[in-house]
Amino acid sequence: MKRKNNFKNKNLTAQHFMNIKEIADDYIYSNDGFVFYYIKVNGIDTLLYTEDEKERMINNLSANFSDIAKYPFKFFAVSKPSDIKDLIEFNKLQLESENDYIKRDLIKEEINELINQNLKGETVEREFYFMVWEKVKNQSKAYGRAKDIVEAFEDISIKAKIINKREIYIMLNLINNGIMEEIWRN
Repeated sequence: MKRKNNFKNKNLTAQHFMNIKEIADDYIYSNDGFVFYYIKVNGIDTLLYTEDEKERMINNLSANFSDIAKYPFKFFAVSKPSDIKDLIEFNKLQLESENDYIKRDLIKEEINELINQNLKGETVEREFYFMVWEKVKNQSKAYGRAKDIVEAFEDISIKAKIINKREIYIMLNLINNGIMEEIWRN
């Protein structure tokens, strides 16, 4: 998986720079003969759990990962602008139904403040991913390990999934240019 970076050629495309040969249905083929699967794991709010529930969740996840951890994988988290569309829509509905001019002005201010905070990157969410890989000839092993990670999280009621081609593009864009991610989503 190690490759020599040769930046002398000024005509390199982003595809070569990022070592991507092809982005397929739910995986990436690299130029150096590897296949990569990405698993997105939904975050949870641990404040909603009791200490016993947290401990049970940790123990179950540790047990589920005991076999998975024998093979290489990477875990990473990426920040992205918060999705405030629903909140903005809610405020717009309130604005339409409000007759009091003072309240209307306050709602408009709130909408503008939410948008400004989001554009400045002051309100961010985290997305969590795992990456597994194998040589292309062992692609079914990599896929099996990706499915094992999904099952390990779903076993403790945390949603996880192998991301598809569109979601891979979004993830790569988010990693390389987080603020532009919203453009790709729409």
